[in-house]
Amino acid sequence: MPKKVVITIILGILALIAGSLLFVSRQAKPPVIISRKDPPKISFDEETHNLGNITPNIEIPYDFKIHNIGGSPLIIKNVTANCHCLVLNLKDKYIQPGETGDLEVILNTTQQNGSLKQAISIFSNDPKVPKTNVFIAASIFPQPQAPDNSIDNTLSPASAAHPPAN
Repeated sequence: MPKKVVITIILGILALIAGSLLFVSRQAKPPVIISRKDPPKISFDEETHNLGNITPNIEIPYDFKIHNIGGSPLIIKNVTANCHCLVLNLKDKYIQPGETGDLEVILNTTQQNGSLKQAISIFSNDPKVPKTNVFIAASIFPQPQAPDNSIDNTLSPASAAHPPAN
């Protein structure tokens, strides 16, 4: 075989091997496995959320974001509130490592007045913090009533006895 044909065949084989390696290296990489020895760890975007100034007799929802920054699944065992004015809706009981879950809290301001800071207790399988609290705060004040600027056109008994002169 001529020398040029052998070199062409060898270069073709090398190109085929390089292309195969490039194709394999660009395939989806397996996810990084966090050690199952690492326990779950609970974390929040914020531990106290202030709703600001609000009026009575309304409902205001807010979602607390619960993060699992540990290496094992986080299990939310229970959530409780210290006030009947809060309704809790745990949307995610099981939170995988690196994932986020939601706890919806609805504040009902009926029969509430003044400054308010209510605790929500979260019980989980986090071995370092099996119970943690987040808080909802607000200032609940009625809207000021507009002054009554209407004119009373009815006659009082005194003005009826003495009508205005023409």
